[in-house]
Amino acid sequence: MSPRDEQAETDVATSFSSNGSDPDGLSSESDSFASGKPDDGTTFLADLVKAMQSTAAAEQARSTELTEQRRQAHVDAIRAREAIEAEDLRELAKDDVKGIDSWSDGEIKRIKLERERRIAARREQLHLRLEEHRTVVAREVEAVEAAVATYRTETEQFFRRLEWETDPVAIARQAGTRPVFPVLELIGPDDVLSGTDGSDATPDAPAAIAEAESDAPDAVAVADDQPVEASEDAEATPSDESATSSADDRPVDPVIGVMIA
Repeated sequence: MSPRDEQAETDVATSFSSNGSDPDGLSSESDSFASGKPDDGTTFLADLVKAMQSTAAAEQARSTELTEQRRQAHVDAIRAREAIEAEDLRELAKDDVKGIDSWSDGEIKRIKLERERRIAARREQLHLRLEEHRTVVAREVEAVEAAVATYRTETEQFFRRLEWETDPVAIARQAGTRPVFPVLELIGPDDVLSGTDGSDATPDAPAAIAEAESDAPDAVAVADDQPVEASEDAEATPSDESATSSADDRPVDPVIGVMIA
């Protein structure tokens, strides 16, 4: 027998054994037949179970390996997608940051313009308020000056009347009409009209004083004229002079003397 034939027989025996037809099994069957024991198929079933378990184990290993491969492939795809999506998010964030910077620049310019506008408006308002305040203070000062000017005029008139008054009773009566100094704390900017009215009356005061002064020489002239007329009458009527001298020689009543003094 050639070596090729021996190899063929070996292959046949191996394939027969793998198909469940083991030559040993045949020999065991021959032995069983020889021993006279009946074949109940347990050996076949046991071999069949072993074959199915081997197939199931191989399928389990194959399934486990395939599952791991599919899992790893999917995880790798997720990781790759993660990197791509992360890069997209970075680009989107860069665009948003640029937009925010542009918006911020515009807002800063707008705020600066609004700031300058408000500052200018506030300064203009301050200027107007200062002008109004200055006007109010000027009116208040004008009212005070007018009140004081009126008081001075009335005081001058008062003392002028006392100066030309010779009757003590009239002087005492005039003393009660002395002008009272105005309460300056009660004078406000709204009193400028009344102060103006008083100032309008101020120019008339010198005219009144001048009129009083013009009337005073007339009174003096009348008083001076009376002794002249009396002297003329005395020269014209000596009898009257003698009568007058005789009247002067009469005793004077003490009460009348006191009044004359």
